[in-house]
Amino acid sequence: MKKLLLVSLIWVMAGFSGVFAQTWQRVTAPAGMEDVQFERVACLDDEQTCFMIGYKNGSILFRSRDAGSTWDSLLAFPGQALTSLFFLHDTISWMPNDNGVVFKTTNQWASWDTLYVKPNVRLNDIQFIDENTGWVGGHEIFGTTNGGAAWTQQSNGVYFIQSVAIRNGQTAFVCGNNGIIGKTTNGGANWQVLVPPGGDHLYQMRMATDNIGVAVGHFGTVLRTTDGSGFNTVSVPTTNILISVAHAGGGQFWAVGVAGTIIHSADSGATWTDQSVSTGAELRGVYFTSPALGFAVGDSGRVYRYTNCSLLSDSLVQTGNQLSAYADNAAYQWVNCADNSDISGATGKTYTPQASGRYAVKVKARGCEQLSRCVTIDIPGSGIVTPGQLSNTLRFYPNPAGNLVTVEHTRPGSAITILDISGREIIRTTTAGTTATVDVTPLTNGIYLIQTRENATVTGMGKLVIQK
Repeated sequence: MKKLLLVSLIWVMAGFSGVFAQTWQRVTAPAGMEDVQFERVACLDDEQTCFMIGYKNGSILFRSRDAGSTWDSLLAFPGQALTSLFFLHDTISWMPNDNGVVFKTTNQWASWDTLYVKPNVRLNDIQFIDENTGWVGGHEIFGTTNGGAAWTQQSNGVYFIQSVAIRNGQTAFVCGNNGIIGKTTNGGANWQVLVPPGGDHLYQMRMATDNIGVAVGHFGTVLRTTDGSGFNTVSVPTTNILISVAHAGGGQFWAVGVAGTIIHSADSGATWTDQSVSTGAELRGVYFTSPALGFAVGDSGRVYRYTNCSLLSDSLVQTGNQLSAYADNAAYQWVNCADNSDISGATGKTYTPQASGRYAVKVKARGCEQLSRCVTIDIPGSGIVTPGQLSNTLRFYPNPAGNLVTVEHTRPGSAITILDISGREIIRTTTAGTTATVDVTPLTNGIYLIQTRENATVTGMGKLVIQK
């Protein structure tokens, strides 16, 4: 191994959120790398750790630990031209080059092995289905059943391969120059030509299922299959060269190409919309971790990140006095809703308050941040909330109440709000003096929360029972 050189369940829905927009935004390239030609990008399952390969006097591997917000150069390959990047899971990865070599790591590129496929042969794309079985495509197709330690040529009349798309240990697709598309169903022992040469070059292919997939290429060419056998040309809103395509889950496909071209399909490639970015740059790689997070990379140091923050769950689950954020693979910060302050040390997926009050959670992932609705926790004997009183600052009567509630010790101009147990505001009124009467006739029998506020600060809070 060579050593690398480091260069009761209550579902509480959204009350407030960060940015809900579905957008592509440019990410600043690492310092000094503004003229790098970025080729490919891929992320780990945590959706936080991502890797990207670029070229500047040799290939460079970059890494992000914050879902692509910032990138650092991790490893340089002087004199090498890496062409693709594939992660099987969090530790094992392969990268082929243009000279018949595949580099492999089992520790996120802390060290690596050099695997020799065939001298002086350009290798364009690589995929594995497990730790042993994979294919790499270039002038020819090569397969391995031992993780890349040995490779066997498998072309059988399918040549000039640009892309590989594996479905299982027996089934794989390839596409390449002159529009050729091939398929094996027996682990590469035989390859069937599905689309013969004679069309425009195809540069990448990705399959959503065994039957549904998309290949993209020259002059805005998009070929689609729905049966894993026949491919039909699909109309798209561009004639620009399309270089890369990604499956984002479900029926979602994205493709990128020259002149900042980005197109999107939400129906498994049947129809496409234009979502290009305003740049003349050539976008060479696209990758999606999920429908909510994706990347497009290209020349002149161009890195774009797509976020759909509406798909980041800001729900939380309350079980007794324990609160749990619903979103996985995120950063968490629990909040005291009394003054909207962060609770020190409360940064786990779950939180158990020690005192009665109202609490929420901020969830941050995929470049998005969401804040949940506040929920009420009532811990008897905690000294914070008792029926009709909060720290001697809020007094109201009668409790239980029927039609009217009198609130004492208020300040003129204070707001009085009554909320249901999910935190939804039901009644709001403003006080004119130190005592106020609130009409609660519209409320049905049950338990509610009554609050007084001055500006954005909660000055009093108590539990109100309506009983008619």
